[in-house]
Amino acid sequence: HRKLQLPNDPDIIFLHCGDFSGGRSKGGDQAPPGLKGLQDFNDWLGTLPYKHRIIIGGNHELALPDEPKAASKVLSNATEYLHASQATIPGPNGTFLSVWGAPHRPKRGCCYKKNKFEVSVEERVSVYGAMPEGVHVV
Repeated sequence: HRKLQLPNDPDIIFLHCGDFSGGRSKGGDQAPPGLKGLQDFNDWLGTLPYKHRIIIGGNHELALPDEPKAASKVLSNATEYLHASQATIPGPNGTFLSVWGAPHRPKRGCCYKKNKFEVSVEERVSVYGAMPEGVHVV
């Protein structure tokens, strides 16, 4: 993430959908693993000029707490941490943008490494079935 060249416009809505604390990038760079990776990402997030920094966990966030409030504390520089939840961003003239996100992903077979947020089909149906109507971005 530190090598990304992002625009310097505070009105941009920054949405990061996981895999920010470990694993290899396509360029072969190794992100710091575990809690160190989470802290590094949170520190970097704090340097971004955006008013809205929305984060959803990914399957590599093994060190991210399961409980959403605890995860939000770890990611203190995010304006919103979405875990089967919604963020509402005010716009001009009383308009708004509704963003809903969940990190839940399908369980894989026995031969894969452990991944975060793996749930059964039934659990995913329940989580995504609870999404409110009128959401603009999922």
